[in-house]
This record gives sequence, structure tokens and C-alpha cells, in this order.
Amino acid sequence: MKRVLYTIIQCIWGLLQTFIGLAFFIKYRKCEHKVYRCCIDTKWDLKGVIMKKILCLVMCVFLVIGLSACGGDSGGDISKVKTHDVDSEIYSADDINSAVDTIEKEFDANWNGCTLTEIYYAGDDYCTDFQEFADRNNADEVIVLLSSFDVDSSGGDGSLNPNSTYNNWNWILVRTKGGKWQHIDHGY
Repeated sequence: MKRVLYTIIQCIWGLLQTFIGLAFFIKYRKCEHKVYRCCIDTKWDLKGVIMKKILCLVMCVFLVIGLSACGGDSGGDISKVKTHDVDSEIYSADDINSAVDTIEKEFDANWNGCTLTEIYYAGDDYCTDFQEFADRNNADEVIVLLSSFDVDSSGGDGSLNPNSTYNNWNWILVRTKGGKWQHIDHGY
């Protein structure tokens, strides 16, 4: 999503520069002094210049569309993920499933070159061990999920070992007063 937004901003900036250049050209097209070097030797053909600008603009639009279509993977693969139920005296099944959904969205959006294979609630003991994360983030509750995922030859974002499997990977989420879970940390 960030790449698409960045591409759109670049396209808008390019269009803005084109229109500013075109407006500047139209304003000074009958230059008699040496504003442009080409004014000395040739007369400007306004129709030809506008057609070239339009052609460049159309080519830029096709280029942006083509590049955005070739963006490749925008995140991790969650199509093969499995989960299993872990009993909890602290959280309901809906609370745990909501946390799992939050991490699946994070993984799908940002973990290029990785395949999430398993994710599940770590258990109530982890919640007491990780309560400091909730305190540091001004939250009331903390939940910890454990996962396994495979990394392809790209090494993910470069910080992971290529062609490897990570097991018991922690995902730490916090929330306040039964609100939405927020992913705040992950790792071992």
C-alpha cells in the first residue's frame, strides 16, 4: 500500500511539474531575448511542443500503471496458516481470534518473502510475564501469540535468514479497555 501511495504522489508531482513547465513555456513562447537558448536560432512551434508534452504525459501514465501492476508481492503469504485453540481464563475465543486477525493482517501487509504456517495463543502465563509491555504502552491488557513461518531465498526484508523456518516467534499485542489489539513488538 505504501508503494502504491508513493507512486501516486510521484505521478502527481510529475504532472504538476509538466503543467508548470507548459504554463511557463506558453507565457514566454514569443521570447525575443535570450530566456532560452533555442530562442536565438529557431522559432518555437507551439502546437508541436504541446503535442510532445501530451505524448510524454500519456507515456508517463502508462509507465506508472505498468510499474504498479508489476509491484510483485506486497506482503507475506497467510493462505496456509493453521491455528489451534489454547484454553484461557483471561481471554475469550473472540479476543484471541481478534489478536490473531491483527497479526495476520500485519504479516500479509509487511512480511514479503515469508509464509505464515502456524499462529496460536501462547497461554495465560505469557500474559503475566509480558505485562510490562502493556504498562510501557499505556494499555491495560497484553496478549502474546506464538507462530511459525518460512522465509524464502530473499530473506524477507533482509533481517531474516534466507531459506529458513522460524518457530516460537513471539507477537506481542496490547489494548486498552477491550479495544482493538495493537501489534507493538515481535521476535524471540
